[in-house]
Amino acid sequence: MISFYLPFVDEMQKIAKEGTEMQPLTPEERRSAAKRYAQAKPGMGDGDGCSPGKTKSGYNFHTHRAGTGAYPSFDKIPIKKIRFVGTTA
Repeated sequence: MISFYLPFVDEMQKIAKEGTEMQPLTPEERRSAAKRYAQAKPGMGDGDGCSPGKTKSGYNFHTHRAGTGAYPSFDKIPIKKIRFVGTTA
């Protein structure tokens, strides 16, 4: 049973070491995120939705359970990924 947890612990240590340092969004970035979110929202069902974010790696949508991964802009994030993350809230 312990061997099951080792990959998880390794990944958590990697994340802790690298960090994800969130950065604030500009008003223009917020508008872009809101536009993309509005396109994805109809397919989220009863989920609470997700939040936009920006790191040194790029833009994303996330909840406390999942994230889309980093993309060069909000427009490049696939709607399908935003909808999935939105359902995890």
